[in-house]
Amino acid sequence: MAARKAAMTLNSVGMSKEQLLAAIVDSAIDFAIISMDREGVVVTWNEGARLILGWSEEEMNGKPADIFFTPQDRAKEVPAKEMASALENGRGNDERWHLRKDGTRFWASGEMMTLRDEAGEVRGFIKVLRDRTRQRQEEEKHRADAEFMRRVLYSSDDCIKVLDLDANLTFMSEGGMRVMEVDDFNKIAGCPWPDFWQLEGNAAAKAAVAAARAGESARFVGFANTLKGTGKWWDVQVSPMLGPDGKPDRILSVSRDITATKTAQETQRLLMHELAHRVKNTLAVVQSIAFQSMRNAASLDDAGRKLQARLGALSKAHDVLMQSDWVSASVHDIVQMTAGNVGMEEGDRIVLSGPTVTLAPQAALSFSLVIHELLTNAVKYGALSDPTGHVTVHWQVSRSASGENEFSFTWQENGGPPVIAPERVGFGSKLIRSTLGSLGTVELDYAHSGLRLGFQASLSSIETHQVSRQGNRWAH
Repeated sequence: MAARKAAMTLNSVGMSKEQLLAAIVDSAIDFAIISMDREGVVVTWNEGARLILGWSEEEMNGKPADIFFTPQDRAKEVPAKEMASALENGRGNDERWHLRKDGTRFWASGEMMTLRDEAGEVRGFIKVLRDRTRQRQEEEKHRADAEFMRRVLYSSDDCIKVLDLDANLTFMSEGGMRVMEVDDFNKIAGCPWPDFWQLEGNAAAKAAVAAARAGESARFVGFANTLKGTGKWWDVQVSPMLGPDGKPDRILSVSRDITATKTAQETQRLLMHELAHRVKNTLAVVQSIAFQSMRNAASLDDAGRKLQARLGALSKAHDVLMQSDWVSASVHDIVQMTAGNVGMEEGDRIVLSGPTVTLAPQAALSFSLVIHELLTNAVKYGALSDPTGHVTVHWQVSRSASGENEFSFTWQENGGPPVIAPERVGFGSKLIRSTLGSLGTVELDYAHSGLRLGFQASLSSIETHQVSRQGNRWAH
């Protein structure tokens, strides 16, 4: 019955079975269908083979089929190996480069099968090829694009993340993992992204996610720790990722580490605040110096000279402070610089001794004014007005009964004219007492043998304080 139906079908197309099969093979022009004998010599060559490979059937009949394999594959005996694989397994699949008649190459997806007779004996092989060059090029382009994007994401210091609509992490770029100190993304995959943010950043992150769900972009600055606990400031851009229907189906978050910028801004703010404070203090000192110089001067010229000398001492103290970026100045440098300003040198008639003690800017300015007054008085009326006189300046740091470090400073004049205590308190004495008195305890002794100044203060009240950053808070 089946044979009769098949015969009727063949009759309806007016072809024999052999003719029909040949027509089918030649009509499959997207495929190169080649039959070979057991030695790999071409027996039949369909129209698809001509279109794909370029040789006609007449050119290829009786020729070895390995002609369309590349020289490299022929050297490796790939055609023979394909036939051996087909003999062993019934068929062999492969994808490789092949040659056309004009020498150009194309990427083919191929299959080698055995050709058997009715008794099951192998009579030859059938090779079926399909040109997949365009698909191969598209795949290579896709891989190249993917690799390019991977390199971009790796090279970028921005932390690029993808969230689902519930704000859970589904992706983080390699560069992002680096700046967030994440060794394994699986440790944070699926975690709620807003929970990474501290302080006001948590609410800002939630608001940004809500905006992205609604199709809007949002931006905020927030503080978040890395996975290893390093606190950082971030500038964050959150945007919706639209699906095929034009509605948000995912959320993109790009965070940039702005800790250095934030630190610089905070440092600038502190410096401006400190500058304003120091300028006010300096102007107050200048105002006081000017007022007292004019008030206690014998004449206008005398006032001008005193004012110029005192402002010069103040200026020199500023110079010393500027050498350390207005952070500190040592007691030794202040005394040495002020002595040089009035023409005296250390080691000649002024002896300095003491450990290294760095004064905070305001204390340094105060000391420079006091030393200037003492030196000026010593040169005019005190020990340095006599060729045999000298001044000993000594300072030390000791531990008080309360366990606090205490700074002691002594100015001792010897060998000068007999000292007579003044009948009234002059500006110099007032300046010394008021300037150092705000820092500690001052004692002026007008001993007959020579003037003595004693000063004591807590070391912490006069010594330099460094500015440091702890977490995201600033502290002195």
